[in-house]
Amino acid sequence: PIGTIEAGLYLMWFLLFVEVSKANIDLKNKPAWAGAVEYVWHKLRTEKVSQQELAKRYGISSATLGKYVKLVNDLLN
Repeated sequence: PIGTIEAGLYLMWFLLFVEVSKANIDLKNKPAWAGAVEYVWHKLRTEKVSQQELAKRYGISSATLGKYVKLVNDLLN
């Protein structure tokens, strides 16, 4: 079972997936998408996390994570 915090993250992911599908965007770089979603989630909850830290966790560069964070923010706004 998941808690309410995790449930919110899943809901955000599904909302983003719907927007990605509508925009016909390919989810080719899955680690980058996952890292970006997690980063935006932490920022929405005003939790401290760095792009560098998440990039390392997901095995991608900080620049790649930054690119995908911008995509996620654009799709959610």
